[in-house]
Amino acid sequence: MTRHMHIMLLIAVPAVSLGLLINLLPYAINLLPHAVSFDAQYIGKPVLTKTLVTLGTPIKQTSVNNQTLLHTLSNAADSPEVAEYLISQGLDPHATDSAGKKAHDYALQNGHTNLATYLQNQ
Repeated sequence: MTRHMHIMLLIAVPAVSLGLLINLLPYAINLLPHAVSFDAQYIGKPVLTKTLVTLGTPIKQTSVNNQTLLHTLSNAADSPEVAEYLISQGLDPHATDSAGKKAHDYALQNGHTNLATYLQNQ
């Protein structure tokens, strides 16, 4: 198994406890810094998001559809705390994806009312 596969396995296994994942992240990032990325199932967890950013995970990249991490968050979790942190790190809450939608639009679409309200007030 390659280093890249080990890292992706670590990030992809949903049964891994959040505490264990946070403890192992520095080792995974040291092995291959650019292989670690945010996964939708983890982005709503404030401690993990802050840890990934602190360890140097790039957060200002966009997806193929021009979606930011705020779009990913809006599709995955109702977490205004994470949105506030990502915005404090420079993400634009008004950025639109290739479909012309903002993170706020996806939060509403997915029933994430706390997040939608927070993003609307930005």
